[in-house]
Order: sequence, then structure tokens, then C-alpha cells
Amino acid sequence: MTQAQAIGQAATPSRPSPGDEARSAFPAQVQQAMAYAQANRYAYGPKFSKLDLTLDVTGAERRPDGAVRVMLSFRPAKQFRGRAGSESVDIRNDGTVTARSVTHVPREDLPWVLIALAVISVMAAGALVPWVLFYEGGDSLYVAGRIMYIRSNEPQLAPYILFTGPDVNNVIKDWAIKAEGTGTELAFFKVTLVNAQSGSVKVIIDEGAAEIRTSDDQTYKPLDTVKRTYQTDTKDPRRTVTGFLPLWSPAKAGGTDPEALTLKENEQVEGYLVFEVPKGSKIEELRWNATDSAVIRF
Repeated sequence: MTQAQAIGQAATPSRPSPGDEARSAFPAQVQQAMAYAQANRYAYGPKFSKLDLTLDVTGAERRPDGAVRVMLSFRPAKQFRGRAGSESVDIRNDGTVTARSVTHVPREDLPWVLIALAVISVMAAGALVPWVLFYEGGDSLYVAGRIMYIRSNEPQLAPYILFTGPDVNNVIKDWAIKAEGTGTELAFFKVTLVNAQSGSVKVIIDEGAAEIRTSDDQTYKPLDTVKRTYQTDTKDPRRTVTGFLPLWSPAKAGGTDPEALTLKENEQVEGYLVFEVPKGSKIEELRWNATDSAVIRF
């Protein structure tokens, strides 16, 4: 190599990483995605949501609907060796989060010698595994069915709900859902479904997908949030639900039957279920029935 070649190579600037390019191209969306991921840690599952995690940006791209998809990696900040987890967050220019998907969870390099020794104690420890895996930290709102993890927040009650979101032409507008009965109000829950199995599962989210039970032992089915949503000019910060996304299966093209949602391995979907109940109701439990079954008690 000649001296001129060596100087030329030394002067060649290094190519920015995909994360650096994402921060440069979409600074606002990257910042919003990081903040949203930090504020909604339950999506990482019961094992990782309680840990101190390191988040990093791995890329970003503009989607056909105009939103920016920000790709993130996450891993435990301390004492972790292995592959980081990955997720994506779709954000519109106004900061509205339209979708989030955790595609992989962190996978630590396995100590094979210790694993071989641990096989001896598997049967003795079998009764303890569900407690450690699903109830560590006392998060009774995160439960496991046979196929999926289901999480809900505490029920909220209000006479009506205000939120912003796109119409069929992807124009952001103000929307509302209100109680229509006499002496009733809305009970709403943010629900997350995670496919914890290998392969894909199909879920139809409609009136039969879930039910709630109140303290007077009455049960109620969820509202069709697509049909009950209407455009509004009302402004009321007390009733505005930031990031509200109805959790409901749309009708198939050209028909009325609901279209199943497909969740691949480690994929998730989250959104709100809404119920209409008598005013002052005390919600005792949420029962999930679609594809899997689980009960969350409040």
C-alpha cells in the first residue's frame, strides 16, 4: 500500500449506523417512540417489565400510511449476555402512536452445564414455575392462558370518552364514544394480547371476545367501538384518553363477519375494550374468551 493510499483510506469517513440515520431523519418520532416504550414497559412481559432496560434505536422508515416505524432494541442494563430484544413503534407526524409490536424478547446465552444439572430438579420445581413466571412482582393484571398472555389496566369509568385518530382517508380527527342508556356510564380497559407460542394464532375480537362481571354478579359484553364511535367537536381534557385505540376486529371486505387478527410468535396487539354498565358499578373481573381463556380480577 502506498502512502497516498493509506492517507486516502484514513480520510474516508465511517458510514453512520442505522440508528444514527434514524435519529437524523426522524428526530421527533424517534424521541416519541423511546418515550412511549419507556412509559409502557408491561409490553415486555412479566420477566422484563420490572428490570432496568437499555433501549437503543436500530432504524426507522416511512410507512405507506404516512406513519414512521421506529425500530428499537431492548435488553437488561446489567449482567446480561446474549441477543437483545426488538420491537417497532409506528408514530404519525402529530405524535399519535398507531401500532406497536414486540417481535423478540432478549435471549441470554445459556450456561449449558448448569442447564444439564437443572434438569434433575425440573419435576420438583414444576409447581413453582407458574408463580415465578406470571406473578413475580405481584402483577395480578398480567395473566397467562394456554396460548397467550393477557394484560389489562385497572378499569376506568366515565360518561363518555374523547380521543383523536385517523378516519378512512388517514385524516386525524376528534372522536367520541358515549353511554347511551339511562343511568349508565362507560367502563374501559387497555388490554394487551401477546402470542407466547411458536407459530401464529388467529383472534376475533367482537362482542364474544370478553365479558366483565360486576359486584352484583351481572355480566356485560364489550361495545362495538367501531359502530359506537362518532366525530365530535367537544373538548374536555378530563375525558380525553391519550393513545386510545379501539381493540376490535373490522368487518371483512364486502361483508359483515369480523376478520380474524393474526398474531405471529411473540407478536402483540393492544387497545381498549369498552363496556356500558350502570353508574357506580364496581368491576370485579374481566374474562377473556377469544381463542384463549383467562380471568383478570380487580
